[in-house]
Amino acid sequence: MKDMNQLNENQAFKMVINAADLAESQDDLEAVETYVSDALRQVHLQSDIFAVSSRNALQAEDKGIDQLKQSIQQFVDVESKSILEQQMIHQLQQMDRSYVEMITEFETNKADISRRQQRLTDYKDKQRLQHQLIDATLQHTDNEVEEQVYHLNARLKLQLLDDVKSVFNSQMTQNSDFNEEKKVSTRVYLDQIHQRLFLEQSLITERIKKYFNKQLTEQIAPIVQQLADLHVIINPQFNFESANIEQPLLHIDFNDMLNALPKQLTKRKILNPNGQRDIHESICQSTLGLLQPQMGLLRQQLELYVKQMAVEAESQFESFEANIQTQINDLLAFDLDTTLINQLKDKHQQLKTILY
Repeated sequence: MKDMNQLNENQAFKMVINAADLAESQDDLEAVETYVSDALRQVHLQSDIFAVSSRNALQAEDKGIDQLKQSIQQFVDVESKSILEQQMIHQLQQMDRSYVEMITEFETNKADISRRQQRLTDYKDKQRLQHQLIDATLQHTDNEVEEQVYHLNARLKLQLLDDVKSVFNSQMTQNSDFNEEKKVSTRVYLDQIHQRLFLEQSLITERIKKYFNKQLTEQIAPIVQQLADLHVIINPQFNFESANIEQPLLHIDFNDMLNALPKQLTKRKILNPNGQRDIHESICQSTLGLLQPQMGLLRQQLELYVKQMAVEAESQFESFEANIQTQINDLLAFDLDTTLINQLKDKHQQLKTILY
């Protein structure tokens, strides 16, 4: 799947919800799927969602696993070929446009050809894709990391409050041992928020990857256009390795959370609406406080990932640069005359038959 991902990330992206067998009801499972779908939509990721049970799959079979296998096989057999075909068509269309421009220039304006040849001579053996483009992209993306972590904190202030309310409420008083109930509720609460936090971590990482790619593409766009005006055609598609951030970074230790519960969390106060509201706010703030060191760790890991992508971009720049210089040398060695123009016209007609 790694090579397939490099073809088209959006179309090869599959979102998997594991341990679906632990859902207490179909409504609970659908609620998780809805939440994941909304989260993906917010970051403009389109993906099929598969609720699977790895435990069921190991014991017998699992419908979600079977559907995921079918989807992957469909991509391998059909969709990947369509993506390659679209890329080839795009490149052929660029070639055809260049042929038409060269024919038109030769027939209408030989002075432009001379000027273009002079610009090609100026570009020869001079690096067009400067490292400053990567530096600018890295700086923009580092700023985006700060923004993403800031907004995550803001979102969690609202989201955590809902989780707190769903766990720490009057139902806790049904247990005669309230201290034991606090432990049980704390464990349930952490299980809930850890799933949410890991999803947020995964989405932010993917968001940063897409942001870096988009920024770098925008940085080089003017140069790509300048080269295209000289019939030097490059179609840079950046392929970056996925971040090696597989472990949940936003994690709270059970004992730390238990010890952070407010002292006013008592049977009497949890039954009082005003007291319950204060308890909820206190637990929410304590949770955010416990998460801040992990937020810093997430920021550091994302910044390291940005630097990793910058190194990969530099390597890919070298490949693009070699392609540019090869085309420049070929164009400078290419002496247009009537015979060659007629050959270009023939090629143009052949491409028209294929493309249009």
